[in-house]
Amino acid sequence: VRQMQGRVALQRGPLVYCVEGSDHDFNQVERLSIDAATLGQFTPEHRGDLLGGVTVLRGAGHLAKEDGWDGLLYRHNKPPSTKPIAITAIPYYAWNNRLVPDGKVSEMKVWLRTT
Repeated sequence: VRQMQGRVALQRGPLVYCVEGSDHDFNQVERLSIDAATLGQFTPEHRGDLLGGVTVLRGAGHLAKEDGWDGLLYRHNKPPSTKPIAITAIPYYAWNNRLVPDGKVSEMKVWLRTT
């Protein structure tokens, strides 16, 4: 699928994982990316206190910054700058099952950009 070129989905055994905004300070999950060289370094961690007990995947990623646009709609001359961020992925079947404070919307993404 053309739209998924340059993206990856995290999987552990038969389970597909996703990232949710509630695990990432409600940053837009579309701005998250994973370094393709670190994909094998995501580590499983069982969390008994989360969603009745699930195994999450933790690893390093990047968050694209929103600065540098200067009111422009398009920016062709340089890619957005990024900052390192810890990524937590939960099993896809468990997404959208947490109470979200202050009515915030918790976005979800399965396919993540690679850098």
